[in-house]
Amino acid sequence: MTIFTTHDKDVGNGFGYVSWNTILRLRDYKVRGAWKPLVEEKNIPGEHTEIVGGVTLKQPYVTRLCITDFGRQYYRDNWQRCRELYPN
Repeated sequence: MTIFTTHDKDVGNGFGYVSWNTILRLRDYKVRGAWKPLVEEKNIPGEHTEIVGGVTLKQPYVTRLCITDFGRQYYRDNWQRCRELYPN
C-alpha cells in the first residue's frame, strides 16, 4: 500500500509537493483500526500574519505539519521495502 503521491511541482495548496489528500492520509493513518497518525499539526511560537477573505489575521504562532514518533518508526521500519519498490 502506497500512502504518498508523486508530484514534480508544487501543487499550489500550501503544502508544497504534497497533496491535501496525502496530508489527510498521513494524518488519519490507522493500524488495525487504531488511530496512528504519521504526521500532526503543531503550533510553533512566532508571529504570523495571514490575509483570509480580505481580513488580516495575526497569530502568535505558525502552524507546521510535523512527523510523529510513530511516523518516524514507520519510516525506519518501511524504508528498505519502499526503496526496493521505488528505486528511482
